[in-house]
Amino acid sequence: MDTTKLTREEALRRWNASKENKRKMVEKLENLVRKSCLEHTGKEPIGVEVW
Repeated sequence: MDTTKLTREEALRRWNASKENKRKMVEKLENLVRKSCLEHTGKEPIGVEVW
Protein backbone atom coordinates (compact mmCIF):
# COMPACT_ATOMS: atom_id res chain seq x y z
CA MET A 1 0.00 0.00 0.00
CA ASP A 2 1.26 3.45 -0.91
CA THR A 3 1.85 5.57 2.19
CA THR A 4 2.70 8.89 0.52
CA LYS A 5 0.64 11.85 1.60
CA LEU A 6 -1.52 13.68 -0.89
CA THR A 7 -1.71 17.40 -1.18
CA ARG A 8 -5.13 18.97 -0.79
CA GLU A 9 -5.19 19.85 -4.50
CA GLU A 10 -4.33 16.30 -5.55
CA ALA A 11 -6.99 14.85 -3.24
CA LEU A 12 -9.61 17.25 -4.64
CA ARG A 13 -8.56 16.47 -8.20
CA ARG A 14 -8.97 12.73 -7.54
CA TRP A 15 -12.30 13.28 -5.76
CA ASN A 16 -13.69 15.36 -8.61
CA ALA A 17 -12.41 12.92 -11.24
CA SER A 18 -14.11 10.08 -9.39
CA LYS A 19 -17.40 12.00 -9.13
CA GLU A 20 -17.29 12.85 -12.84
CA ASN A 21 -16.63 9.22 -13.73
CA LYS A 22 -19.55 8.11 -11.56
CA ARG A 23 -21.83 10.76 -13.11
CA LYS A 24 -20.99 9.52 -16.62
CA MET A 25 -21.62 5.90 -15.63
CA VAL A 26 -24.98 6.72 -14.03
CA GLU A 27 -25.99 8.66 -17.15
CA LYS A 28 -24.99 5.71 -19.33
CA LEU A 29 -26.94 3.22 -17.17
CA GLU A 30 -29.98 5.51 -17.07
CA ASN A 31 -30.03 5.74 -20.88
CA LEU A 32 -29.66 1.97 -21.12
CA VAL A 33 -32.59 1.38 -18.77
CA ARG A 34 -34.78 3.91 -20.60
CA LYS A 35 -33.98 2.32 -23.96
CA SER A 36 -34.64 -1.19 -22.63
CA CYS A 37 -37.97 -0.14 -21.11
CA LEU A 38 -39.03 1.52 -24.37
CA GLU A 39 -38.17 -1.64 -26.32
CA HIS A 40 -40.06 -3.95 -23.93
CA THR A 41 -43.18 -1.88 -23.25
CA GLY A 42 -43.31 0.59 -26.11
CA LYS A 43 -43.67 3.43 -23.59
CA GLU A 44 -41.25 5.91 -22.06
CA PRO A 45 -40.63 5.19 -18.36
CA ILE A 46 -41.99 7.73 -15.89
CA GLY A 47 -38.86 7.61 -13.79
CA VAL A 48 -35.59 5.74 -13.60
CA GLU A 49 -33.71 5.01 -10.39
CA VAL A 50 -30.00 4.24 -10.64
CA TRP A 51 -28.04 3.95 -7.42
